[in-house]
Amino acid sequence: MSSSNEEIIYIDEEIPEIEYFELVSIEDFIKKNPNFIAFSRDEIYIELFNFVKSKTKTENFLKLFYEIVNKKTNVNNFIIVADSIRGDFEEDDISVFISQLKKYDKIADVNLALKSKNKLWFPLKYDIDNDKIRFNASQKTIIELSENNKYIIFKEDETNIPIMGVYFYSPITVLEDYLNDKIMSHLHEPLKLEIEKSEKYETFEDLIKGYKIPLTMPLNKIDEDDYNYSTLKLILQKYNYDFDNLSMENLNEIKLHLEKLMSIMPKFLLIE
Repeated sequence: MSSSNEEIIYIDEEIPEIEYFELVSIEDFIKKNPNFIAFSRDEIYIELFNFVKSKTKTENFLKLFYEIVNKKTNVNNFIIVADSIRGDFEEDDISVFISQLKKYDKIADVNLALKSKNKLWFPLKYDIDNDKIRFNASQKTIIELSENNKYIIFKEDETNIPIMGVYFYSPITVLEDYLNDKIMSHLHEPLKLEIEKSEKYETFEDLIKGYKIPLTMPLNKIDEDDYNYSTLKLILQKYNYDFDNLSMENLNEIKLHLEKLMSIMPKFLLIE
């Protein structure tokens, strides 16, 4: 009897929410889900092509459409300040850990086994019952447990970590930078902005949206003697601005700044 009990595998996991269906009008559905797309990709392509009469323009418009609709919360260059600690595992815990690991090896469902092992290996501890807003990584993200104590989490971790705030940490170089900028990047210091606390926000998405990075910061980094579309786009990217998807307010601010630079340009081009 005891041997059969040893074969029983217990897995701690959250009980899924009960699903229910409700009939709503298309207008109400769009209000609740503004990103709802009623047409297939092929149908949208055909309508765009009939309008612009160009394969290249149609593909570009279609790409831009899906980039806007499927846009996710951008956590690039953000450090998440987590209400969490690293697990302190004692020597006695090792035998329990190995025992659990062996049990998960016997699970027939490969995906469930992998998911269970990932949770077992995850080294952070946090209170699942506190009232702080939660963060579930959708991409590789850096979280800060305390000063000079950071940890990288991935979307595969399937965490639900309570967070106390976020702050922006500008990179000194990005993948798309020119080679000479990458070589000289060691001469620059990354910029750390103030922490935005999470208390006044209801969701993590609201917290990120509420974090304002002044546009003057990247604009002041523009080289007055050498700038173009590519360099401007790279500078904005380092401060989480997408040059191809800006608000009218931001575009007008950039326009005024560039006009100011253009007004002083002739002084450097004057030939005696």
